[in-house]
Amino acid sequence: MLGALELVACFVSLDCFAIVDVPKFFLVDVGLRIPEQFGRAMRLLWASSRAYSLASMFVVLAQAALSVAALVLLKRIIDAVMDHAAGSASEDVLGPIAFLIVAASLVALCTAVFASLDTAIADIHADRVRDHIQDLVHAKATKVDLEYYENTEFFNTLHRVQIEAPNRATNILSNFLQIARASVTLVAIFGLLSLFHWWIALVLVLGDLPGAIARLRAAWLEYRWGRDTISEDRRARYFSMLLSTRYVAQEVRLFGLIDLFTERFRTIRHKLREERKRLVLRRVSMDAAAQIGAAIAMILFYGLVAYEALNGVITLGDVAMYFAAFQRGRGSLRELLFGVARFYENSLFLSELSDFLALEQRVLEPKDPTPVSYPLQEGIVFESVEFRYPNAAHPALEQIDLTMKPGERIAIVGPSGSGKTTMAKLLCRMYDPTGGKITADNISLQLFSKQQWLQGISAYFQESGEYYLAARENIEFGDLSRKGDDDAVIAAARRSGAHDVITKLRDGYDTVLGTVLEQGSELSVGEWQKVALARTYLRDAHILILDEPTNAMDAFSEQQALEAIWDVETDRITVLISHRLSAVRRADRIYILSAGRIVESGTHDELMKSGGSYAEMFDIQARFYR
Repeated sequence: MLGALELVACFVSLDCFAIVDVPKFFLVDVGLRIPEQFGRAMRLLWASSRAYSLASMFVVLAQAALSVAALVLLKRIIDAVMDHAAGSASEDVLGPIAFLIVAASLVALCTAVFASLDTAIADIHADRVRDHIQDLVHAKATKVDLEYYENTEFFNTLHRVQIEAPNRATNILSNFLQIARASVTLVAIFGLLSLFHWWIALVLVLGDLPGAIARLRAAWLEYRWGRDTISEDRRARYFSMLLSTRYVAQEVRLFGLIDLFTERFRTIRHKLREERKRLVLRRVSMDAAAQIGAAIAMILFYGLVAYEALNGVITLGDVAMYFAAFQRGRGSLRELLFGVARFYENSLFLSELSDFLALEQRVLEPKDPTPVSYPLQEGIVFESVEFRYPNAAHPALEQIDLTMKPGERIAIVGPSGSGKTTMAKLLCRMYDPTGGKITADNISLQLFSKQQWLQGISAYFQESGEYYLAARENIEFGDLSRKGDDDAVIAAARRSGAHDVITKLRDGYDTVLGTVLEQGSELSVGEWQKVALARTYLRDAHILILDEPTNAMDAFSEQQALEAIWDVETDRITVLISHRLSAVRRADRIYILSAGRIVESGTHDELMKSGGSYAEMFDIQARFYR
């Protein structure tokens, strides 16, 4: 009841007639955007499937031809029947009438068949368009620099694209076909109506033009609202995730956070829901007001046809044909204008998709890359390296100078936020330094192909992946070239300690890990860590980076993992990042970071003798074991 009252209030208010208050920039924007986006949509549909695009066009043309044929046959049948009834026709008129009726029936049958065919082609093509857009999004999301994933605006855009892509893909195809179908049909109907009076088509267009402007304006308002509220929508989805994900399920229950998160979700959704309701009511009132012009056009046309029929200018068959043609033309025109309005709305999403796909990479590939020569001969050198994250108040790294030689085991330690993980990201060339340079065998990393450089690196990151697939696949992801090499997989699992965990599972290495996708076996945090380490060890890398690889393990497992790191004689460069100093004692060289700077370096014994920050931190940690 309240919604109805709001609709009436909106309709009678002056605001509902805001269709005349259309800013000039809006008309220019629409006029320029639609042709551009129409071409973009055609390229998108063509790229998704050429065969279905051509099939759709054929069906559209066939439907338009059948529509006009049906109107002409209707006129011919009525005129023939009226002539026979008036006695002015020859005696053998029943044969031609029967032929016309059979022809009209065949046209109706073909129309029904093509309508079904149109629906089937559109449904199949929509799936292809949807998957094509998802492929584009996935390809871009996995190629953009890591820097973008630390930018709120990027996540807003990515969120919009991910949420909208499945629905908008279908809508774009539907709108495109709707516009094409209505346009072809309308041209044919206009040609038919021009036989009556040339200006009828103009009356038809002017009658529905206000409605088209109203829909275009409503589409712009809804798009702008969606763009302005994307952060709030993401916040609501975040609280929804907190209420339904297993990762925080225990804390949410333990600390009694359910009501708090539920209330915050409801508050945001209520605000968004009310704002959208006002937009919908405004759109309906604008559309209703715009129908006045269409009603006036219909009255003028019907009056003119009736007047000329009464004066004998046109036949009863002409009356039926023109009435039906006007109604069909009006329907096609409304379909065209509505399709254009909806296409405009969806084209705004296409702009966001295009902007997303046009994101530039900051870590650039060299035009003529220098081949990477593994194994390294001289090693890796950081020369006065500096790095600042985008929009960060302070640099993450400053004046970093260090050398990593082949076969050397390096440890990087320091408090949280000191820049340890940032160094690992720079070494993997997820970022480029904002100052100084990093070289391998005296060649800047920026001169290497990033893909070729990464082929020689294996790394364990703090945020390692938990893949809800078979245990064997979880490890094979470390080196896809070894897929099916069970001996290598088991060897890597033994080295990380994951083998004992996996062999106790129901189906061993074929057991699906996690319970999110299938009824698999869930692992503890430390067990997931062992699986991730096995994935890291599978690749026979020349540079091994381990960022806090044992922080979730028990003491016995940690000892085994550290032995696997330090007891292996190899020419590879091993980099262990840790805040637990007991884990780095056996490193060939230890670098201590503080506030993005190297404050000390040396072996464990050298650092303990110097009595600096490393010795102080070691003593603090050792107290808990005494």
